[in-house]
Amino acid sequence: MTVKLFFDFIKYTLLVFVFFTPVDSLSQERITIPVLKGEIKFDGVVDDAAWDNIGQLKMVMHTPTFGNEPTEKSEVMICYTN
Repeated sequence: MTVKLFFDFIKYTLLVFVFFTPVDSLSQERITIPVLKGEIKFDGVVDDAAWDNIGQLKMVMHTPTFGNEPTEKSEVMICYTN
């Protein structure tokens, strides 16, 4: 009977934690995804004029140490069209 009470306690404690933890405190900063204006050519070279107004996303490492600057250079840009 005490084992069941223990597991019930753990279950309800986790439920309270999940439902009352502020979501904004765990999320990353918001970004604005711009509209692509112009034509792009998928040739592996980002030299089209349409990319000039698209900023690069900030990258962070996940392993071996979360949050550090990446050791390898990556350029990631995101946009959308209608």
